[in-house]
Amino acid sequence: MSRGRQDNRRRWDLHPAEARWFAVRTPAKWEKEVAKRLAEKNIDVYLPLLSKVVEYARQKPKKIKVPLINGFVFVNITEKEYLAVRETDGVAFFLMDAKVLRAIPEREMDIMRQVVGEKVKIRKAKFEIGEEVVVIGGNLTGMEGKLIERKGKKCLVVALMMLDKELVIEINPEHLRRK
Repeated sequence: MSRGRQDNRRRWDLHPAEARWFAVRTPAKWEKEVAKRLAEKNIDVYLPLLSKVVEYARQKPKKIKVPLINGFVFVNITEKEYLAVRETDGVAFFLMDAKVLRAIPEREMDIMRQVVGEKVKIRKAKFEIGEEVVVIGGNLTGMEGKLIERKGKKCLVVALMMLDKELVIEINPEHLRRK
């Protein structure tokens, strides 16, 4: 690999050990097939699907699943899995930002899961006092704050900023994610 190409890879969000989410472009109506092919290669793939009822002439209404975002599947990969994804039939290209491969933040993936009605994956995390957090479940979803106190395993006290005022609330750690 040439020196210039190696430097470019460092700017990419690919990590040698930590899997991160990336968007992969597919041809029209190939999303399910590409997701299947990636799964066969043991690649962690996510295809958000919405249920839709379609009616064809002289037939009963039929419930089908359609992609939330046409022409895209999402892969959770490390640097060593990049080439396997790239070489998969049906993968057109990775979505890039100014020729730089950018990872999709976990909070955006969680939002997609919520949009299609899936439960957000809860990852057990040990939060530290003073750590910045984002609420990912319940009525306060999307609010950001700071952990100020622990009240056992099932309850944390978080200070949320609202209208330039600090709102202190007890919240289940399963409804939080690190910022």
